[in-house]
Amino acid sequence: MSDARAQALVCLNGHLLTGDVRSNPGNVSKRCTRCGAETISSCPACQSSIPGDYLERWQFWDHAEMTTSKSITHPPGFCPECGTAYPWTTAALKAAEDLIQEMGLDMEDKSALKESIPELVQDTPKTGVAALRVKRLLAKAGAEAGSLLHDIIVDTISETARKVIWGGLTEVPNVLHLPARNRSPTRAPHSQVARNPQDNRKQI
Repeated sequence: MSDARAQALVCLNGHLLTGDVRSNPGNVSKRCTRCGAETISSCPACQSSIPGDYLERWQFWDHAEMTTSKSITHPPGFCPECGTAYPWTTAALKAAEDLIQEMGLDMEDKSALKESIPELVQDTPKTGVAALRVKRLLAKAGAEAGSLLHDIIVDTISETARKVIWGGLTEVPNVLHLPARNRSPTRAPHSQVARNPQDNRKQI
């Protein structure tokens, strides 16, 4: 068995059109079908292919071959050949910085949050510490700010950071943001249900 990666097609805003250009020609287009941005399948810096779906090639004793694949759900953040951040990674970090500027935090907290966000996109010794700091500051900023930042960077940051901040969730559960009046009422335990005194009467 040998492992390889297919070539992905991604728009400049990070929308994944296909994880395998060769096997899905129907999904190939010059513009993104979601936002209209230009699409690329190679690193703008070094022209190497953008890694897509995982391919496993099997060869059997009779020399027959078979290829299986595992689809990716979002594109990589950095080129594995030259290490340059892909355009969508740069765009997400810039959008996160702009959002932080609008949060109701003091200047010291905003500065700490801005400095921590870039540490989330790669797994380094600083990632865990930065993720804990971001989680703490988002709690101060409020649920709305945390939800917006989640939507901007969730597909860009590392799995380690995602688990620390949001418990590995790719979507923030809506129930966490529902007003109390919209939540389903809690049913009282059976032992606490009021009884009619006449229910205990004995039949004569």
